[in-house]
Amino acid sequence: MDKMVKKSLEFGLGVGYITVEALNDAMDRLAKEGKISRKEGEKMVREVMSKYHVKGAAYSKEMQANLDRIMKAAPFATKKDIANLNAKIDQMSRAMKKRRK
Repeated sequence: MDKMVKKSLEFGLGVGYITVEALNDAMDRLAKEGKISRKEGEKMVREVMSKYHVKGAAYSKEMQANLDRIMKAAPFATKKDIANLNAKIDQMSRAMKKRRK
C-alpha cells in the first residue's frame, strides 16, 4: 500500500509542478504585457507555492493517517497468528502420525 500512496503523492506533485510552471508562464506574459509588474508576479507565484507546500504536507499527513487506519482495521494475519497456525498444523501432523501407527 505504501507504494500506492507514494505514487499518488508523486502524481500530485507532478500536477502541482505543471500548475506552477503554467502560473509562472502566465505571470511572465502578464509582466511582458505590462498588466502586472514582475515583482507582483513573483510574489503571486511565491504565495501559490507556499500554499501548495502547506496543503501538500497536510494531504500527505492525511493520506498516511488514512493508510494507518485502514491497515489497522484490515484483517491481516500477524506474525504471531501465523506462528500459532504453524504450531497447530505441527500438532495435528504429529497426532495424525501417531494414529497411523
